Amino acid sequence: SGGDRFVFSIRRSDLPVAAGEQRRPIRGEVLDHEDGTYSASASATIGGKYAVMLVLVKTRKDGRCKRNGDGGSDGPAAAKTVATTAVAEAEETTVEPVFSGAMVATAQPTDASSCLVCGTGLRRSVVLSPTTFLIQPRDAHANITSEAVESFSVVMLRVPTDAADAAAPAEARAVSVTLSAGREGCTQASYMALVPGEHLITVRLRGVEVAGSPFTCIVEAQAQSPPQLLAR
Repeated sequence: SGGDRFVFSIRRSDLPVAAGEQRRPIRGEVLDHEDGTYSASASATIGGKYAVMLVLVKTRKDGRCKRNGDGGSDGPAAAKTVATTAVAEAEETTVEPVFSGAMVATAQPTDASSCLVCGTGLRRSVVLSPTTFLIQPRDAHANITSEAVESFSVVMLRVPTDAADAAAPAEARAVSVTLSAGREGCTQASYMALVPGEHLITVRLRGVEVAGSPFTCIVEAQAQSPPQLLAR
């Protein structure tokens, strides 16, 4: 047995109608095993709650023919022709719900190449000014994931300005960076540079560099205050 036509789809159910495109149904695939059983699958790339629907599509065709006789009038030998005219088939389609339910699509493991690092402190800072930037963990489909602060590591080094500077231990050019839990599941990186100049910030997830790393950060010297004139 088999041969039935099923349609399987999933749709976000945790978003308002105004979400529009994000609520568009995702059409799945139905495999006919030709033994009376079927398997259905659909792929969701965004985490969230989904409504699941499986329907059976039935189509009934109503074909009819009309026979038109056209008798000749030239005597017994006259040929009699019969013309058959096909009438367009009427097609009726019905949809019968078979199953409806709900499912939750969870994010995949955090992917280093998809993590987002952002914030003004990633690209610019001022000497002796407390500065921060954020690391947002994401999976391969850009879903925000949950990741422990300890999963990330950040190294910030000043770029050497001359040969002597380059020969010195890297620790001499390092800027201390502290990681802490930030808003909305992000990891916050905080630092305070002591020396102006170009710095490189390397961000890793469990030893693997995230997308865009290393980042170039320019640390500027503090603005000089205008000299004060003292009245005598």
